[in-house]
Amino acid sequence: MKIKDIMLLNPKTIKPHENILKAINLLISVPESSLPVINKKGKVIGELNQKDLLLKLIAKQRLSSEGLDFEAIKNLQSSFSNIVDDFFNKHEIVAYLDDELSDIIQIMYDKGISTIPIVDKSKKLLGILTDIAILRHYKQITKGNKKGKK
Repeated sequence: MKIKDIMLLNPKTIKPHENILKAINLLISVPESSLPVINKKGKVIGELNQKDLLLKLIAKQRLSSEGLDFEAIKNLQSSFSNIVDDFFNKHEIVAYLDDELSDIIQIMYDKGISTIPIVDKSKKLLGILTDIAILRHYKQITKGNKKGKK
């Protein structure tokens, strides 16, 4: 099976120069756990994911033995004036429309990622493949196999 058969089209994206608060609001509003980061030409240059964003925000803060102290909370709030470029993972992990789904699942597993951008040969974003989309697909296949066995 090819990726193009189950990929999600028109994903939300973010650019490196955009405000991190905008990115957080986008991440909250979509079911995916990450956003592709694209440059001005629409090429994928990395991703911003929820887990890494949270870890980076917290890592910037002083932790007291009681957790975040008042000063750390103020600093955390002020960190929202930062830009996406300070937080996103710059990488070249992408997939192409005609890639085999099983190959990309293995890459996602090996790299520990839940979303992979689907691009054309010039690295322009066409869609994304998520772990949830893969699970939905296999759930449908499983239901179909059960119906056929009755």
